[in-house]
Amino acid sequence: MSNNSGTATVTVSSTGGRSENIKIFNNTITNAYGGVQLRGFAASAPYDFYDQGNEVGENGGNAITNFGGGASTTYGIYTIYQNNCKLNNNSISGGDGTTTTHYGIFASTSNSSNFEINDNTISLVNNSTTSQVSGIGMSVGTITTPANIMDVSGNDITISRPSATTGVTYFIYSTSNAPNLLKVTNNIIHNSTLAGTGAVYGIYQISTPPNYLVEGNTIHDITRTGTTSTSLFYGISSTGSSTVLNTTISGNTIHTLTGMGSTGIVGGINLLTNLTANVFNNKIYNITSDNASGAVNGITVGSGVITGKFYNNLIGGLRTPIANNSTAISPNVRGINITSTTASSNLLVAYNTIFLDATSTGTNFGTAGIFHTFSATATTANLTLRNNLVVNNSVPNGVGRTVAFQRSGASTANYNEASNNNLLYAGAPGASRLIYADGTNSDQTIGDFKCRVAPRESLSGTENTSFLSTDGSNAGFLHINPAVPTQAESGAINIAGIEEDYDGDIRQGNPGYAGSGSAPDIGADEGGFIANDLVGPAISYTTVPNTVCLAGPDPECSNHRCFGGQCGPGYQAAALVQKIDRRQRIARHQHFGRQWLEMGGSEQRLLSV
Repeated sequence: MSNNSGTATVTVSSTGGRSENIKIFNNTITNAYGGVQLRGFAASAPYDFYDQGNEVGENGGNAITNFGGGASTTYGIYTIYQNNCKLNNNSISGGDGTTTTHYGIFASTSNSSNFEINDNTISLVNNSTTSQVSGIGMSVGTITTPANIMDVSGNDITISRPSATTGVTYFIYSTSNAPNLLKVTNNIIHNSTLAGTGAVYGIYQISTPPNYLVEGNTIHDITRTGTTSTSLFYGISSTGSSTVLNTTISGNTIHTLTGMGSTGIVGGINLLTNLTANVFNNKIYNITSDNASGAVNGITVGSGVITGKFYNNLIGGLRTPIANNSTAISPNVRGINITSTTASSNLLVAYNTIFLDATSTGTNFGTAGIFHTFSATATTANLTLRNNLVVNNSVPNGVGRTVAFQRSGASTANYNEASNNNLLYAGAPGASRLIYADGTNSDQTIGDFKCRVAPRESLSGTENTSFLSTDGSNAGFLHINPAVPTQAESGAINIAGIEEDYDGDIRQGNPGYAGSGSAPDIGADEGGFIANDLVGPAISYTTVPNTVCLAGPDPECSNHRCFGGQCGPGYQAAALVQKIDRRQRIARHQHFGRQWLEMGGSEQRLLSV
């Protein structure tokens, strides 16, 4: 269905000249170079002369098979200059022999338009070497109305590229124009083998929709076989605008992504330029880079995110089995990797559970549960770290180190003082197993770490938490074992706006909570666990006003050792009332410019000079 007449475009001058409400369904289209084309008129704003209400597969899916096979760009379904268009329920397969750009579905320029691309099954084979291949591509939007929605949901996509050298592969791809709301939900992207070194993205968004929702997608079992790749390979990646783009990535499962390339990072989720980014309730596991220079990240927060919240994510099974990296400050594996250097930006990382157990045959190998790029400017990528559970049981080699929390430099200016209530573990304390490292300093114990970063982390602890399972395919993945005591129980502090855990269970302190906890639990899993309270409390004290000790017996005088060892007219004594718990071994008391040490006891004491 085309607006073209031969090689000439038909000019539409009224709404009566557009194609409307055409339905194409229950057809079998095979051995054609392309499947279905909907081509309207290139109208100017307000785009009233676009085709309206056309549908492909809505009333019964079409089967499009064995299409393409040559050196010209090919499409299973192609649309341009359409509005209120539905491309649903179709089965699209083929492309073997195609040596150039290849799309299963491509929705091209359609400004201020609404689209559905739902419940299609797309299986492509492409034999190009350097060309782009996309399961679903979109260039729909340029916002002029607030109702403009692009809905891409419930699709199943696989791609095979046996001949690729440098060609890029995007399973779902949004570029150029963008709608007011771009929804990419409940898609399955899976079981694909891609030769070559080109970039690979399961869901790739580089346009500028004001609202972008990526929810409920499953991306798994994708392998890039090129061994010299320096290009990125991520399950989900979003970048666009620091003034417009508001991204939500939630409830996605990303697993079993394998890259054989060199420095081409393999990871779960990648965030770059966004006005806001909310990334939560995602499960990421079994991500592998099988190269000596390999690097793997669970979630990467790069430059350009102005306000970001990353919470309730489960991350584990990140591996670089032959990696060899002689730079200790650059770990090969990172659970959450924050490399942003964006001015006036704020990042909250909270309630995440990260479990690393990576090993490598390489001479030098290091890992970090959370990595943060430092800045001497407090407002540059300012990080607040709260209520996270990080267990790093990886095995370090050579100069590499196993670190729970690593920063790229010693300045703590952009490490927010509200950071607290984290559980951080890196194995038995040792020179290569560290709670904290920053390239200059390192802390083997939680106590040393607290002293270094105070007043941050005063209520944080360390623990090799017991989980029901560390296998990502298990329903108990990184859920706390309720039979083993844990400091995670009631060890967190409430954060406004985060009322549920990964499973949707209500956190303590929020309406509807039915448990017995005294505070929320640390990590992504809220539950009724056995408390293991090993963290000393913050000490509070009340200053007692100066007291004049009079001559003769006085009840107050018996509580003071006054100057000169006696009480009488003109003598004054200052006192501090200090609450000390047995768990707090040493309390410090400041008195007239001097510091006194008092061993803790379970009592309230009156201390004076």
